[in-house]
Amino acid sequence: MTKTAVETYHEQFARDGFCLIKSVLTPDVAARLLADVAEDIHRVGMDKFFGQTSIHSNPGLEIYSHDYKLLNSFQWGLTGLVRDITGANLTPGFAYFQIYQKDNHLFVHSDRSSCEYSMSLTLAYSDDLPWDLTVSDSLVDHSDADEGKVVAEDHGAAKYHRLTMAPGDGVLYPGYDRRHGRLEPNPNRWSAHVFLHWVDADGPHAKYAFDEKFKDTNVDFNIPKA
Repeated sequence: MTKTAVETYHEQFARDGFCLIKSVLTPDVAARLLADVAEDIHRVGMDKFFGQTSIHSNPGLEIYSHDYKLLNSFQWGLTGLVRDITGANLTPGFAYFQIYQKDNHLFVHSDRSSCEYSMSLTLAYSDDLPWDLTVSDSLVDHSDADEGKVVAEDHGAAKYHRLTMAPGDGVLYPGYDRRHGRLEPNPNRWSAHVFLHWVDADGPHAKYAFDEKFKDTNVDFNIPKA
Protein backbone atom coordinates (compact mmCIF):
# COMPACT_ATOMS: atom_id res chain seq x y z
CA MET A 1 0.00 0.00 0.00
CA THR A 2 1.39 3.40 -0.94
CA LYS A 3 2.36 6.04 1.61
CA THR A 4 -0.28 8.37 0.15
CA ALA A 5 -3.02 5.74 0.60
CA VAL A 6 -2.00 5.11 4.21
CA GLU A 7 -2.04 8.85 4.94
CA THR A 8 -5.50 9.14 3.39
CA TYR A 9 -6.85 6.28 5.52
CA HIS A 10 -5.19 7.79 8.60
CA GLU A 11 -7.04 11.06 7.96
CA GLN A 12 -10.33 9.23 7.42
CA PHE A 13 -9.94 7.21 10.62
CA ALA A 14 -9.02 10.30 12.64
CA ARG A 15 -12.02 12.19 11.24
CA ASP A 16 -14.71 9.49 11.23
CA GLY A 17 -13.49 6.90 13.74
CA PHE A 18 -13.51 4.16 11.08
CA CYS A 19 -12.50 3.62 7.46
CA LEU A 20 -13.04 1.20 4.59
CA ILE A 21 -9.62 0.06 3.38
CA LYS A 22 -9.57 -1.15 -0.20
CA SER A 23 -7.33 -4.09 -1.11
CA VAL A 24 -5.83 -4.89 2.26
CA LEU A 25 -5.17 -8.10 0.36
CA THR A 26 -5.12 -8.38 -3.40
CA PRO A 27 -7.84 -10.76 -4.66
CA ASP A 28 -5.31 -13.48 -5.50
CA VAL A 29 -3.76 -13.34 -2.01
CA ALA A 30 -7.22 -13.39 -0.39
CA ALA A 31 -8.12 -16.46 -2.48
CA ARG A 32 -4.85 -18.21 -1.60
CA LEU A 33 -5.28 -17.51 2.12
CA LEU A 34 -8.79 -18.95 2.00
CA ALA A 35 -7.56 -21.99 0.08
CA ASP A 36 -4.89 -22.67 2.72
CA VAL A 37 -7.45 -22.37 5.55
CA ALA A 38 -9.93 -24.58 3.67
CA GLU A 39 -7.26 -27.24 3.18
CA ASP A 40 -6.64 -27.34 6.93
CA ILE A 41 -10.36 -27.38 7.75
CA HIS A 42 -11.04 -30.31 5.44
CA ARG A 43 -8.05 -32.21 6.80
CA VAL A 44 -9.15 -31.82 10.44
CA GLY A 45 -12.91 -31.99 9.81
CA MET A 46 -15.46 -29.18 9.66
CA ASP A 47 -17.47 -30.42 12.64
CA LYS A 48 -14.61 -29.49 14.95
CA PHE A 49 -15.14 -25.77 14.24
CA PHE A 50 -18.92 -25.56 13.85
CA GLY A 51 -20.99 -23.78 16.50
CA GLN A 52 -23.52 -21.10 17.48
CA THR A 53 -22.96 -17.77 19.24
CA SER A 54 -25.33 -15.11 20.55
CA ILE A 55 -24.47 -12.56 17.85
CA HIS A 56 -25.36 -14.89 14.95
CA SER A 57 -28.79 -16.09 13.90
CA ASN A 58 -27.42 -19.33 12.43
CA PRO A 59 -24.59 -21.69 13.33
CA GLY A 60 -21.29 -21.00 11.60
CA LEU A 61 -17.69 -22.08 11.44
CA GLU A 62 -15.14 -20.24 13.63
CA ILE A 63 -11.40 -20.75 14.10
CA TYR A 64 -9.52 -18.64 16.67
CA SER A 65 -5.89 -17.63 16.49
CA HIS A 66 -5.31 -19.22 19.92
CA ASP A 67 -5.82 -22.56 18.19
CA TYR A 68 -4.58 -21.75 14.68
CA LYS A 69 -1.20 -20.06 14.45
CA LEU A 70 -1.60 -19.09 10.79
CA LEU A 71 -4.03 -16.39 11.96
CA ASN A 72 -1.51 -15.09 14.48
CA SER A 73 1.13 -14.69 11.79
CA PHE A 74 -1.37 -13.06 9.45
CA GLN A 75 -2.45 -10.54 12.10
CA TRP A 76 1.11 -9.74 13.16
CA GLY A 77 1.96 -9.04 9.53
CA LEU A 78 -0.84 -6.44 9.30
CA THR A 79 -0.10 -4.76 12.64
CA GLY A 80 2.37 -2.21 11.24
CA LEU A 81 -0.15 -1.04 8.63
CA VAL A 82 -2.93 -0.71 11.20
CA ARG A 83 -0.63 1.18 13.55
CA ASP A 84 0.10 3.68 10.79
CA ILE A 85 -3.58 4.16 10.00
CA THR A 86 -4.79 4.52 13.60
CA GLY A 87 -1.73 6.37 14.91
CA ALA A 88 -1.86 4.16 18.03
CA ASN A 89 0.85 1.93 19.48
CA LEU A 90 -1.04 -1.27 18.79
CA THR A 91 -0.46 -4.76 20.17
CA PRO A 92 -2.46 -7.74 18.82
CA GLY A 93 -5.38 -8.98 20.87
CA PHE A 94 -6.61 -11.97 18.86
CA ALA A 95 -8.00 -12.93 15.45
CA TYR A 96 -10.48 -15.44 14.11
CA PHE A 97 -11.69 -16.85 10.82
CA GLN A 98 -15.44 -17.12 10.22
CA ILE A 99 -17.65 -18.73 7.62
CA TYR A 100 -21.26 -17.52 7.62
CA GLN A 101 -24.05 -19.57 6.09
CA LYS A 102 -26.78 -18.30 3.76
CA ASP A 103 -29.46 -16.17 5.49
CA ASN A 104 -27.34 -15.66 8.61
CA HIS A 105 -27.78 -12.33 10.40
CA LEU A 106 -24.89 -10.77 12.29
CA PHE A 107 -26.77 -8.97 15.05
CA VAL A 108 -25.76 -5.44 16.02
CA HIS A 109 -23.39 -5.57 18.99
CA SER A 110 -20.17 -4.22 20.45
CA ASP A 111 -17.13 -6.33 21.30
CA ARG A 112 -15.14 -6.98 24.45
CA SER A 113 -12.13 -5.05 25.73
CA SER A 114 -9.61 -7.06 23.67
CA CYS A 115 -11.22 -5.50 20.58
CA GLU A 116 -10.27 -1.85 21.11
CA TYR A 117 -9.34 -1.59 17.41
CA SER A 118 -10.89 -4.08 15.00
CA MET A 119 -10.74 -5.00 11.34
CA SER A 120 -13.42 -6.96 9.50
CA LEU A 121 -11.75 -8.40 6.40
CA THR A 122 -13.69 -10.16 3.65
CA LEU A 123 -11.98 -13.07 1.88
CA ALA A 124 -14.74 -14.39 -0.39
CA TYR A 125 -18.45 -14.50 -1.20
CA SER A 126 -19.51 -17.83 -2.72
CA ASP A 127 -21.94 -16.07 -5.08
CA ASP A 128 -20.08 -12.74 -5.41
CA LEU A 129 -22.87 -10.89 -3.58
CA PRO A 130 -21.56 -8.20 -1.19
CA TRP A 131 -22.86 -8.39 2.38
CA ASP A 132 -22.57 -4.95 3.96
CA LEU A 133 -21.18 -4.22 7.40
CA THR A 134 -22.80 -1.38 9.35
CA VAL A 135 -21.00 0.69 11.99
CA SER A 136 -22.77 3.00 14.45
CA ASP A 137 -22.07 6.72 14.34
CA SER A 138 -22.23 6.96 18.15
CA LEU A 139 -20.02 5.49 20.87
CA VAL A 140 -21.08 2.89 23.43
CA ASP A 141 -21.68 4.39 26.87
CA HIS A 142 -19.44 2.13 28.96
CA SER A 143 -20.57 3.86 32.17
CA ASP A 144 -23.81 1.94 31.63
CA ALA A 145 -22.82 -1.61 32.56
CA ASP A 146 -25.55 -3.10 30.36
CA GLU A 147 -25.15 -1.08 27.17
CA GLY A 148 -22.08 -2.95 25.96
CA LYS A 149 -23.94 -6.25 26.33
CA VAL A 150 -26.91 -5.34 24.13
CA VAL A 151 -27.44 -7.51 21.05
CA ALA A 152 -30.15 -6.28 18.66
CA GLU A 153 -31.45 -6.87 15.15
CA ASP A 154 -30.73 -3.26 14.11
CA HIS A 155 -29.27 0.04 15.27
CA GLY A 156 -32.60 1.35 16.53
CA ALA A 157 -32.74 5.15 16.35
CA ALA A 158 -28.96 5.51 16.17
CA LYS A 159 -27.35 6.70 12.96
CA TYR A 160 -24.99 4.27 11.27
CA HIS A 161 -22.76 3.87 8.23
CA ARG A 162 -23.10 1.12 5.62
CA LEU A 163 -19.83 -0.24 4.24
CA THR A 164 -19.57 -2.53 1.22
CA MET A 165 -16.52 -4.78 0.95
CA ALA A 166 -15.16 -6.69 -2.03
CA PRO A 167 -12.90 -9.69 -1.37
CA GLY A 168 -9.64 -8.37 0.07
CA ASP A 169 -11.22 -5.19 1.52
CA GLY A 170 -11.35 -4.46 5.24
CA VAL A 171 -13.22 -2.10 7.56
CA LEU A 172 -11.19 -0.71 10.47
CA TYR A 173 -13.27 0.48 13.43
CA PRO A 174 -13.26 0.56 17.26
CA GLY A 175 -15.02 -2.74 17.99
CA TYR A 176 -15.27 -2.07 21.72
CA ASP A 177 -16.66 1.44 21.33
CA ARG A 178 -18.95 1.23 18.29
CA ARG A 179 -21.86 -1.13 17.71
CA HIS A 180 -21.73 -2.94 14.40
CA GLY A 181 -23.45 -5.75 12.51
CA ARG A 182 -24.97 -6.83 9.20
CA LEU A 183 -28.63 -5.87 8.89
CA GLU A 184 -29.63 -8.09 5.98
CA PRO A 185 -29.35 -11.89 5.81
CA ASN A 186 -26.31 -13.23 4.03
CA PRO A 187 -27.31 -13.48 0.34
CA ASN A 188 -24.55 -15.96 -0.46
CA ARG A 189 -24.51 -19.70 0.10
CA TRP A 190 -21.53 -18.89 2.32
CA SER A 191 -19.08 -16.05 2.91
CA ALA A 192 -15.61 -16.15 4.46
CA HIS A 193 -14.09 -13.45 6.68
CA VAL A 194 -11.20 -12.78 9.04
CA PHE A 195 -11.66 -10.57 12.12
CA LEU A 196 -8.61 -9.01 13.73
CA HIS A 197 -8.45 -7.14 17.02
CA TRP A 198 -5.80 -4.96 18.66
CA VAL A 199 -5.34 -2.89 21.83
CA ASP A 200 -3.35 0.29 22.41
CA ALA A 201 -0.24 -0.68 24.37
CA ASP A 202 -0.29 2.82 25.90
CA GLY A 203 -4.02 2.86 26.63
CA PRO A 204 -6.51 1.63 29.23
CA HIS A 205 -6.93 -1.80 27.60
CA ALA A 206 -3.23 -2.64 27.36
CA LYS A 207 -3.60 -5.62 29.71
CA TYR A 208 -5.69 -7.38 27.08
CA ALA A 209 -2.72 -7.69 24.70
CA PHE A 210 -2.66 -11.17 23.14
CA ASP A 211 -6.09 -11.62 24.74
CA GLU A 212 -4.29 -12.17 28.08
CA LYS A 213 -2.84 -15.43 26.80
CA PHE A 214 0.86 -14.88 27.46
CA LYS A 215 3.81 -17.14 26.82
CA ASP A 216 7.28 -17.28 28.27
CA THR A 217 9.31 -15.56 25.55
CA ASN A 218 12.68 -16.35 27.12
CA VAL A 219 13.66 -19.00 24.61
CA ASP A 220 16.99 -20.61 23.81
CA PHE A 221 18.35 -22.96 21.17
CA ASN A 222 21.10 -25.54 21.47
CA ILE A 223 22.35 -25.75 17.92
CA PRO A 224 24.11 -29.04 17.16
CA LYS A 225 27.57 -28.72 15.75
CA ALA A 226 28.13 -29.88 12.20
